[in-house]
Amino acid sequence: MVRITFEGRVGQSLGALGTGIDQAKVIDGAGDPVIVGLSAQGGGLVTLDFAANGQARVADTQYLSRNVWANATGTLELIPGATGTFAVVAADGSDELVGHSIRSGQIASSAGVSGDNLAVDRNGHYQMAESGYLFAAAPNGTLRCFRLDENGTYRAGQVTRDTDVTFHDSPGALATLRIASKEFLVTACHNDAGLSVYEIDAATGHLSHTGSLGTATGLGLLDTPVALETVAAGAGGFVILATRSETGSSAALSVIELSADGQPRVADHILDGQLTRFGAVSGLQVVTHDGWTYVTVAGGDQGVSLFALTPTGLLVHLETMTSSLAAPIDSVASLSATVAGGDLQMLFTTHTETGFTQLSAGLSGQGRVLEGGGLLQGGTLNDMLIGTSSGSILRGGAGDDILDGGAGQDTLYGGAGADLFLIGTDGVRDMIGDFDPLADRLDFSAVSMLYSMEQIDFASRPWGAELSVRGEVLELRSASGNALSRAQVAQSIQWTTDRPPLVLRQEQIGQSGNDELFGHVGWDLIEALDGNDTLHGYAGDDDLRGGNGFDTLYAGDGFDTVYGGNGRDLAYLGPGHDLFVDNGQGGDLGRDTVFGGSGADTIEGGNGDDAFHGEWDNDVINGRLGNDSLYGGDGFDTLYGGDGRDLVYGGNGRDLAYLGPGHDLFVDNGQGGELGRDTVFGGFGADTIEGGNGDDVFHGEWDNDVINGRLGNDSLYGGDGFDTLYGGDGRDLVYGGNGRDRVYLGAGQDTYVDTAQAGELGRDTINGGAGADSFVFAGVMSRDVIVDFEPGVDMLQLSRDLWEGWRSPEQVVSDFARITSDGVLLEFGAGQSILLEGLTSTDGLADDLVLA
Repeated sequence: MVRITFEGRVGQSLGALGTGIDQAKVIDGAGDPVIVGLSAQGGGLVTLDFAANGQARVADTQYLSRNVWANATGTLELIPGATGTFAVVAADGSDELVGHSIRSGQIASSAGVSGDNLAVDRNGHYQMAESGYLFAAAPNGTLRCFRLDENGTYRAGQVTRDTDVTFHDSPGALATLRIASKEFLVTACHNDAGLSVYEIDAATGHLSHTGSLGTATGLGLLDTPVALETVAAGAGGFVILATRSETGSSAALSVIELSADGQPRVADHILDGQLTRFGAVSGLQVVTHDGWTYVTVAGGDQGVSLFALTPTGLLVHLETMTSSLAAPIDSVASLSATVAGGDLQMLFTTHTETGFTQLSAGLSGQGRVLEGGGLLQGGTLNDMLIGTSSGSILRGGAGDDILDGGAGQDTLYGGAGADLFLIGTDGVRDMIGDFDPLADRLDFSAVSMLYSMEQIDFASRPWGAELSVRGEVLELRSASGNALSRAQVAQSIQWTTDRPPLVLRQEQIGQSGNDELFGHVGWDLIEALDGNDTLHGYAGDDDLRGGNGFDTLYAGDGFDTVYGGNGRDLAYLGPGHDLFVDNGQGGDLGRDTVFGGSGADTIEGGNGDDAFHGEWDNDVINGRLGNDSLYGGDGFDTLYGGDGRDLVYGGNGRDLAYLGPGHDLFVDNGQGGELGRDTVFGGFGADTIEGGNGDDVFHGEWDNDVINGRLGNDSLYGGDGFDTLYGGDGRDLVYGGNGRDRVYLGAGQDTYVDTAQAGELGRDTINGGAGADSFVFAGVMSRDVIVDFEPGVDMLQLSRDLWEGWRSPEQVVSDFARITSDGVLLEFGAGQSILLEGLTSTDGLADDLVLA
């Protein structure tokens, strides 16, 4: 695992320029990284560069001239320029920003950047976009856009003003983020703690608001935004925001996920504690390197913390280093971080020391960051494995790995090394297969309101232990194969991250008309009353209640609960493990349509003729009363038709279907192989089960069913009733069951197994079809007929109760077989016989008998 080490002090001989450096920023471009520091006390700039081994060193210094110092803003802003990076340190109150150009660590003489009222706001913030626009945020709540003309002057463009739903009334920080072809501007606000996102029009620089988050919407930001960083990830990106309280030392880190269209969603939110030491936060840096994202944060709490950001936006604590006499970081004024010499280099200034303190974190042992479903396999280095679907198998391999199975029932193996397992809540049982309590660690910080081992139900097992938190079970199998004690597990739990519940529930109640109700990013209760209403839950674990009327419900991201209510409702559950609950209204007005979306959803029908679509992941759909249409979609679904004449489509994945009472129809699709193996139980009623391309298992159960295996090596069980069974192509196994069945085995080497039923009700007719088939008969049988038995190809297996256990095949033919006008008849007495229809001779028949 990554460790922080002290590398030394830099610039102790700088004198006045080395004191009061309360702002420092990184120039990370095509060349080597450079640190730029502004000394408000000494009145000048300091730059650092790095030797090949990563050791920082002073590159240049520059005192500010008297004129520049007179207009100094006390802030440091970096703007890309024609001859390097322009460090803005002063504003003339009109058109000119003043500073110094920096190239390869060297500071040029003072110069100015002009524009239309560019420098009116002495306390403003500036941010250059990749698209070439310069944005200025002023204390009056305006966002101004500038574009450089052919003469090198910034020309003013659109002015965007703060509104009731945006946050830049008193700007605290600006940042930009490019996601695919779109670029976004992110603002953080002092007066009303919050964050807003705007899309930048590439042609004009105009801003379009795409979303906002703040304390009013449930995000636990503290009073003062300190730093704002962005990082692209996957199809979207993340915003990391550090905030602190105006009084005291409280501090928080918030991770906001931005979608491809700029919609913000809270991904993570943590508070500082005794073990993280970033209280009174003053510095935040985010560095990406070789697929990893590192978050470094420090403040006035005598320490620095290093986190890794997962592809899902979760902050994983790697290490905290506390201040010492050798490495003074007790009251951090500025923090800069970059990669140099192959390692993460962190440079700190404090309010009490001269120069910089350099810490580093070695990255040579870092491996890959892997995200996905199914099997993820790490290597010999320190890997991060993040599962994204149920049934993930994560194998870390050697190295100190970070493993998170994500939602669904997952299996995790850390392998050799000191591994960290991230444990969340998803409602299903997970398993860690090789836990070493002396080396490995468990991180339960994603489990809401869990703060001690006393809240965990513990049970030692011969193979390890079981841990349960509010019904969530973790199977912890020890690497040694021996039992684990409570003390062993307790000492391996990492309690370093304080991750509070993100939001409190917000309620919205509709009126009697046709309402459109909007939730927020957080936990909502949205309840419609009368009328045809539209409800939007957005992100968060929401409760949506349709009420009376033909309602449309969009649950959005999160683990949502949706109640349809009366009326013909349309529900889109969206991403997350959602629950839809219908009511008892039947008839045409109770016909609801539900789309599960991604996530392992549960859809509970009521009394209407409903249409339920599971769509993706492992869903549970219960039609209950009514003539329902159930569509499993992708995933290993469980489908209950319930009462009524139901239509059930399994879809992709290994599905389990219970059709229930009624004359139901099950239709499989063309997916073959292991993933296409469905199991269906017909229940009561004359059901039709249509197979597809998998190795399916179909049970007709009661009444007169029709089962068609089609492609694949299927197993068909007719059950009770006069069933019609089609094996189809493949090596099928067909059990007729009780009742007078008609069986068509189809192409392939099939096996028919008769049921021990005597009398006319058990009289079966079997057509073997092409292929070498086997016909198996029990000791009790009826008068069965095989219409196409082929001597020398098919086999006839007879129970010893039929041939009394002592006869040879030849004697069985001699004693029981005779030629009739219909074919060869094997008669065993008591109304038990097998007619091999169409045969005119018993020659060679003994060779086709298997006496069991």
